[in-house]
Amino acid sequence: MNALSEMSAALSEVEAILPDLHWQRVEDDRIQAARVQDPTVRAYLGEQVGVPGGWCVTVTSFDIAPQGFPPGSRGHDGAAARRGLMIRLTRDLAKKAYAVASRSVT
Repeated sequence: MNALSEMSAALSEVEAILPDLHWQRVEDDRIQAARVQDPTVRAYLGEQVGVPGGWCVTVTSFDIAPQGFPPGSRGHDGAAARRGLMIRLTRDLAKKAYAVASRSVT
């Protein structure tokens, strides 16, 4: 398996397990520092509980209007890690993961 197909398989696997992750809102010093520039920034951490070596996914949403996008526009970013493999989520997958996380955390 080459690197591109390995990344594609990993992204597909992450997408499939998003609803099963245990999600929690991240409220640490890095998020507090980011809120100095963007008070609307939010981040979530999702973990596969009870799965040794399972996925850990981090996603964030932030205001992109200051970059010339229409008011209310949001950017999304994320990464996932498992057993020494770390991947950056595609923009669409980060947006999907953020939606799942924000619905899961009350």
